[in-house]
Amino acid sequence: MSGSLSALLRALHEAQQRIHLLSQEIDESRRAITRLQNQLQDREKQLQQLQEEIRQLKVALHDREVTEKQLHEKITRWQRQIQSAATAREFQALQNQLENARIQLSVLEDEMLELIDKLERRQQELPEREQVVQTIRSELAQLEQCQAERLRLIQERLQEARAELARLETELPKELHEVYQRLVRSKAHEALAPVEHGSCMGCFTETTLQMLQDLRLNRPVICKSCGRILYLTE
Repeated sequence: MSGSLSALLRALHEAQQRIHLLSQEIDESRRAITRLQNQLQDREKQLQQLQEEIRQLKVALHDREVTEKQLHEKITRWQRQIQSAATAREFQALQNQLENARIQLSVLEDEMLELIDKLERRQQELPEREQVVQTIRSELAQLEQCQAERLRLIQERLQEARAELARLETELPKELHEVYQRLVRSKAHEALAPVEHGSCMGCFTETTLQMLQDLRLNRPVICKSCGRILYLTE
């Protein structure tokens, strides 16, 4: 009957568009999960870096505490020795050692104070960083659970749409099969275009009267400008 080819092409185009939109929904759902996974990885990496910095600060502070203890022991020993120095030379040597040790101790104490201050600041940051990671983990788990059901439903609809498209494609006239397959490979869901108000809606080029007449007579018509297969909307 009149318009049957256009009706078939219109149904094909709608099926292609539906498949395209459903595929986009699936991709966007997966991208949303990927974005949150990447965000979690970044925050976990930042947390690990902070934890490693805290560990290194503790190691550095411990090393200086050991050195401080050793310096105090040396100072105590040299103070005892200086009291029993037998000669002026020995006394002066011990005095120089004591002076150097006290200078080293002063520098060491400054370094330790700086390390303690930095360690305290980093430790104060830790609970907040841990909370951020925990929050994102919870959000990701909720999103994955929500998206799993949503993706299942979309996949079902996509499978139905593909089955419907495959069924419709079997109804194409033989003379259109090769052109249709070639256009689908190159233009995907934009292989077909409706004609409205005398123009191809794929490229908005005006169609000729002969093209419109051919469409009304159920003849295959290709847009001379964009190469899409045309169909009437009514």
